[in-house]
Amino acid sequence: MSLLLTKTSRILKRHNVEYWLDKGTLLGVHRDNELIPWEYDVDLGVMNATCGAIAALKSDFEAVGLTAYDREDDIPHKVKLTYDTENHHLYWSDSRLHDPCIRVYDTRDSSMWVDIYWYVELTPEEVAADRTKVLVPPDYNEKDSLVCCSEGLQEHTEHMCCGGCVPKNSLFPLQRKHMNVYDGIESVQEQPVPAAVSQYLSIQYGENALTSREIKGWKSVVCGFWTSPLLFIVHLTLFIGMLLALAILYRRKCFTRNSKRRKL
Repeated sequence: MSLLLTKTSRILKRHNVEYWLDKGTLLGVHRDNELIPWEYDVDLGVMNATCGAIAALKSDFEAVGLTAYDREDDIPHKVKLTYDTENHHLYWSDSRLHDPCIRVYDTRDSSMWVDIYWYVELTPEEVAADRTKVLVPPDYNEKDSLVCCSEGLQEHTEHMCCGGCVPKNSLFPLQRKHMNVYDGIESVQEQPVPAAVSQYLSIQYGENALTSREIKGWKSVVCGFWTSPLLFIVHLTLFIGMLLALAILYRRKCFTRNSKRRKL
């Protein structure tokens, strides 16, 4: 995953594309100074007007072994059974992009990817015009513009969530941050991040997430050992117990078959 970030960010920087580390990637870099180990994607943010310029760089991505998809592309391996952690139900995702405007895969491996999320700016007047359709952040100053992704706009989602809108001054101007990257190329990278990272992330994840690792949904079952050694021991014990149970069942079946053969 680190190599995906390195290759993608190099292309964006080479073409002077303004972007920033976003969502879970930003959280890991801010809290742990590295990517979150149990994540399977890199999150970047851009203004919506930038998406077309990135889509025009597909040949640059191909040259370094990556495949970039935009909102007009069908992505066959994107269609899968997905669990909605907010609304607690399963659904089949479709083959088109909605929340991100660009998704980048390693051409040889579709298990990890880079999501480039689009944002739009809303003036104070636009926010005031219909606040029910905008996810206004806590303690919002009505004189501030907001920057929103799809999750903060009712026009683009059934359930607004996840800190989808942030004050513009918490994002811009962007600053630079050095982060540890274990990609075999650069051990430390300088990446753009929001102007007020703590405020930005507190809106998206809550203040507790800035200091403690919280794993929610199915990831808490699969990856909880990253935050709790005790949970790791419990998971390991359950796994070993399951293997032993399967071994006992298998031996019983073999014994039953052998007994039947002897009777015959």
